[in-house]
Amino acid sequence: MENYISKNRKVLTQMLFDVLDLVEAKDLVQRKRFKMELLTYISVLHRIVDIHNLLDSDRLMSQYKFSQKLFTLCDRYKDKGLDSKLKDNPLDFIRGLQSKMLETCEDGFYWELKETEKKDAFSKAFDKIQEEKTSRLEQLKSEAFNKLGKTNIVKDFI
Repeated sequence: MENYISKNRKVLTQMLFDVLDLVEAKDLVQRKRFKMELLTYISVLHRIVDIHNLLDSDRLMSQYKFSQKLFTLCDRYKDKGLDSKLKDNPLDFIRGLQSKMLETCEDGFYWELKETEKKDAFSKAFDKIQEEKTSRLEQLKSEAFNKLGKTNIVKDFI
């Protein structure tokens, strides 16, 4: 399954920057820094969305659920432009976004993300090995049954 952010990073980033640009900038340097942090945050979300099992982590699951809301807004943005709620209250959205971004700065967040990614990678690798073993076993069984049928071993035995 393809990661939503891989496919829509440019549109998602543009949407977030457009909302940010609705708020008057008092300090352009701070605005640029915030945009850079926003790009970092999108990369964190990209990593989280790639993980298949987030049930063990409340923090990662919270970020994942927030990303799903962002993806819904992004899909609307692709179809109709900025949502009227975003246009009317961009500051509320930006504050919510900042809050989610700050959660990734909490102690242990990146360690938790890395550990969860590691577990997920092992799980995916194990599943792949199991699939390969199963398909190889099925292939060997099929070949064995084909050989049995051709040599009439069963018929000769009886």
